[in-house]
Amino acid sequence: MIQPPANARVAVAATFPGVVMRTLVVEGDTVRQGQPLAVISSRDVLTMGADLTRANARAGVARSNAARLSQLAREGIIAGARADEAHALAAEAGADVAEKARILKMVNGEGGAAPIR
Repeated sequence: MIQPPANARVAVAATFPGVVMRTLVVEGDTVRQGQPLAVISSRDVLTMGADLTRANARAGVARSNAARLSQLAREGIIAGARADEAHALAAEAGADVAEKARILKMVNGEGGAAPIR
């Protein structure tokens, strides 16, 4: 818990660079932990949202490919190692989705505008 001295100023930094679109508190307001202070518009948040959409698409293709190759391996048409490799690629794509989603959630990203907390 941080309790600055009376009349002290505390700097608050945004996770991503952007333009302040709206301030939600004014000087002298009491704020609590996690309370939004301002809304910023960030090109980086928009980019991360697009990256997440692409990662979801890649993960879906990777999962479908892994399922198809698993079936072919069970039927003896291909080596099981190819199916294992496809499952590893699907897991990697899933991890990429999870990481991008975690970052967006961390900054409360919503269509390029995110509140500063």
